[in-house]
Amino acid sequence: MIERIHLEMLTLVQRLGTVARVADELHRTQPTITHAIKKLESELGVTLWRKQGRGIELTHAGEHVARRGAPLLTGFSRLERDVAGFAAGRRGTLRIGVECHPCFHWLSGVVGSFLRRWPDVDVDVIRDYQFSGYEALVNRQVDLVVTPDPRRIPGVVSTPVLPYELVVVVDARHPLAEKTVLVPEDLAAETLYTYPVDRGRLDIFTRFLSPAGIEPHRVETIETTEIMLQLVAAGRGVTAVPDWLAEDAGDRADGSDLVRLRIGEGIPKELVVSHREEDASLVYLLDFISGASSRGYRDWGHRGADPDGERHIGP
Repeated sequence: MIERIHLEMLTLVQRLGTVARVADELHRTQPTITHAIKKLESELGVTLWRKQGRGIELTHAGEHVARRGAPLLTGFSRLERDVAGFAAGRRGTLRIGVECHPCFHWLSGVVGSFLRRWPDVDVDVIRDYQFSGYEALVNRQVDLVVTPDPRRIPGVVSTPVLPYELVVVVDARHPLAEKTVLVPEDLAAETLYTYPVDRGRLDIFTRFLSPAGIEPHRVETIETTEIMLQLVAAGRGVTAVPDWLAEDAGDRADGSDLVRLRIGEGIPKELVVSHREEDASLVYLLDFISGASSRGYRDWGHRGADPDGERHIGP
């Protein structure tokens, strides 16, 4: 049976021309090299090399084996480097689950720079685990969970990456645009656009409207953030989104003029990235969290940023 060491021997014979040089290159004795090739020749029933003066040369069969084996040796070397990368936590696939619709928007601004820093790491953003990300994390179906509602679970580490405040967004021509702070009654006559999520997971209800016993005139669910904000910009209704998302939408050159309104005394939130404690040795995973934290505090300029505009939060 042809093994990797045989391919290495024949390739080196072709390049170096003597058993002594091959033995030195492979850190083996000359008898070991000669015995290995003779045994292989006996198994295959063909001569692979012969003496040529003071050296040796490959036969046609030996040249064929060396030529066809060269790509295999390259593949072995590449495979070993890949496995070493996995072992060092520098290669793999980062599977990210999200627990909020705006998380996708935030994630799109983080993934690009990560992929440039880690060309040997793939990123898979999994939508199937939306709103049940921690179960997927514990069951090893994802490696990271991005969420505004972290949970305390044994063996799971959570890192804050972006503090923000939930705000109501209205068109500048909307009557509510004149207010600076909303009270629950302000939304009683409004169409409120929300994501298709159970009300128990929407802070605009659990922390603002429901405690006051207020129900909007109409509630409509919209899957896409961009469509939701376009409906608001057209004066069709209002919505509640993170302030950073509202700020980003207001910076777009699409002619929309959106106004952010504070919800009561404020609804502070924090975007968090969670991972399994056992994965703390994965260098690329920790770098993703560090880069995400830095971008969050730098680009959206929220409270708590360092004086130079960046803040790294370790696990």
